Amino acid sequence: MSDIQRINELTDHVLKMQMQEKALNADLKRVKASITQAETELVGLMQQNHMTVAGSALAVAELGEKIVPHPFDWAALHAHIQHTGDFDLLHRRISLTSYNERFQAGVAVPGIEARTLTTVKVSPHG
Repeated sequence: MSDIQRINELTDHVLKMQMQEKALNADLKRVKASITQAETELVGLMQQNHMTVAGSALAVAELGEKIVPHPFDWAALHAHIQHTGDFDLLHRRISLTSYNERFQAGVAVPGIEARTLTTVKVSPHG
């Protein structure tokens, strides 16, 4: 096989894989949206029924909580980052790891308040 033939094959292969990736990403987006919708409804129903654990024949759902940063004053946060150099707080969103390190050390970050987010974990039996 000549190099030109191989180049043509690889070019076609890359294009086919890109098209397949695009289709899979669209499917993944739909699946993630469906999971998010179902988890939101599941959390609501479990809270409404004062449940922290529920189960079916296939899975167990358990409510939990985690602390997440929620910026409410971006100007104060920006000023803090500029003053301290704590740019690790940012990564297109507040860095959970960096925020949690400060939160656990008792360091208040201006412009951020801690909010409790209810979570659900679904796993198979066994």
